[in-house]
Amino acid sequence: MTYDEQALLETRCSGCKSILPVTADTLAAGAGLVQCGECDTVFNAAWNLVEQIANPTQARSLQNRLTTRVSTDRIPEFDRSKVDPRPRLFDLTTEQLGDLQLPATETEGLDEINRALRRERGFGPTGNQKVPDSRSTTYRTEPRLSLSDSVRDSTSTDTPALSRSQLRTEHQAPATSRSLIWFIASVVAVLALFLQTRYVLFDQLTAIPAARPYLVQVCKNMGCSVPLPLSGPVFRVIETKVDLHPDIPGAVIVEVHLLNRSTQHRSYPAIELALSDRNGRIVGRRTYSPESILTIDDLDKKVPPGADVTVVVNLAQPEDNAVGFEARIVSS
Repeated sequence: MTYDEQALLETRCSGCKSILPVTADTLAAGAGLVQCGECDTVFNAAWNLVEQIANPTQARSLQNRLTTRVSTDRIPEFDRSKVDPRPRLFDLTTEQLGDLQLPATETEGLDEINRALRRERGFGPTGNQKVPDSRSTTYRTEPRLSLSDSVRDSTSTDTPALSRSQLRTEHQAPATSRSLIWFIASVVAVLALFLQTRYVLFDQLTAIPAARPYLVQVCKNMGCSVPLPLSGPVFRVIETKVDLHPDIPGAVIVEVHLLNRSTQHRSYPAIELALSDRNGRIVGRRTYSPESILTIDDLDKKVPPGADVTVVVNLAQPEDNAVGFEARIVSS
């Protein structure tokens, strides 16, 4: 069943029980007070609204049947052609207040309502009021929330109107930028993990038996080779030589040959040098950091993988009974 968009509200007269059509504008104009066109009874139409029938034709036929039945039973015969069946806005006059026969307190209340309606809406006497035609083509109005005219005007002048495509573009732009940022961050994280695994932790991973098969498979695809497991220190002392200093009397030169056993470039380690006598007892021991035995230019250099380098230590006045020199890697 389809509903007519031009359907009206319906109210029941409290005097003759006639069902009369009424519009929302009529209810709002007179605070709900209307006057029946059949029996001239004043009643509140908003309090006597009846359920609206979907088909206006059925509503009019039902109204005619009820009006005819009630008029025959309760109302004397009169000329209906001179009566407007539409409810009228009710204006409280002195004669009508007398006809209502209301107590003094209620009459004062109605007077206040009448005065308020006159001030706010500018209604004059009943005969001079302009009542909307209930049978005209009108749409049913529903309560809604809206901005006031001043706010709407200021909003329309300050904010330019945006089309749906512009709104959709502005909504999608932040999501697209966030997705791009996450994608770039993911790529950077993967590259950092790969570089760290390949050039920093490769030797440590090759020493793990469970990880070696996977590393071998990766190196086949990348063209690299998996070195043998590294056990022991990264640097190893291959040889130690001691010679007299040619320019300084009593001083000696200790040359320590180091081998980088890893597959990566390594910084120079700290070296511990121990002096012993003829009986093998330690008579002197000292640890030399890379800063104390290398030049400034060599500090920034690193030992290539598998390279053999020589570190020179100058001893000004070693112990007189020191005949043995032993070098050991402290940290690597």
